[in-house]
Amino acid sequence: MTHSSRDIVSLLITRGLLSAAEIIDHGVKVQSFERKNLSFSVRTPRRSCLVKLARQPEDNSITREAAVYAALSAAAAATPLLTHLPRVIDYDPDRKILVLEWIEGHTLYDHHRLREAPHPHLGRQSGEILHYLHGLDPTAFADLAMDSPRPWILRFDAPPVHILATESSGILHLARLIQTDDTLLRAMRTVAESWKVDALCHNDFRLNNVLHAPESGKEGAPSKVYLIDWELCAPGYALWDLVSFFESYVQLWVLGKSSLREPEAAVSITHFQRLIGAFWEAYRSRESAPGGDRLRTITLVANMIGLKLLQSALEYAQRSNEPTRESVMLLECGRKFCTHPLEAWVHILGIPLTRKTGAFHNASTLI
Repeated sequence: MTHSSRDIVSLLITRGLLSAAEIIDHGVKVQSFERKNLSFSVRTPRRSCLVKLARQPEDNSITREAAVYAALSAAAAATPLLTHLPRVIDYDPDRKILVLEWIEGHTLYDHHRLREAPHPHLGRQSGEILHYLHGLDPTAFADLAMDSPRPWILRFDAPPVHILATESSGILHLARLIQTDDTLLRAMRTVAESWKVDALCHNDFRLNNVLHAPESGKEGAPSKVYLIDWELCAPGYALWDLVSFFESYVQLWVLGKSSLREPEAAVSITHFQRLIGAFWEAYRSRESAPGGDRLRTITLVANMIGLKLLQSALEYAQRSNEPTRESVMLLECGRKFCTHPLEAWVHILGIPLTRKTGAFHNASTLI
């Protein structure tokens, strides 16, 4: 299914969201984006919007995303969460077209690829958004439940033979490395045994789905964070949702280190650590477990980060006859989080385990 700029403009005119006179007087700019769905920004000097369409008629992701926005509007009105979402302008259920507020900003992924300094307040706001989302009652969103909420990496200790039969040689090589590593297999079992549906989850809380823009719309104004692309939102496991944010930073760091052609892409992980720490501090106010349990929670989260890195490593090897440089480095970093979870938490994420009287120490009270 293809759509031209003229098709998108005609569609908006038909829905009463643009007028021919406005276009003649002021002009219109349409730009397409490579996202999961067909996405177009439509901008005039007077108004701007984002138009999302299904790629195929049988694709229900737009229908699902519209349902998520409707459910959130009803359930999250008493929280600040809605102020961090794009506003829904229009929805056509028959043609599966969703029109959202256009937010002029950058994703966190683009922000870091442009080598801009990471601001802790972006991490803090991101943590607060996830805190608000996970604070909603997941039973109120039962209609959004996924058929298979558990990630496939948790079944990779013994994947069905018919699945491996269709995979690349690169994935098969990594699979052998994973399936002969007792530490990785133990981490899979630990996470699988802990699995529970305890929160409403975004399920794709990664850097390229976290957008920030000047709050007043003016350059130089404080940035406000928005969470976009809600089609995977469903009740799920809060901790697995949380680690997507951590893993996407670690992956950005690892892939920068793996680049031989672009050595300038490498960025020290310490470049991100203040933002990561601010995110954790803002989010962890939701978690009220006693100290000993919290240390176990940190170990579990670190194991989850390791497994997400394994998942990314396998995805990087999808079309390769042998493991790629990126997949091997992601695998080894994932192994670090599973083998030495507390050390990885401190030395890679930069989040201390202990503190005393406002200063961090090697041994003292737990976070």
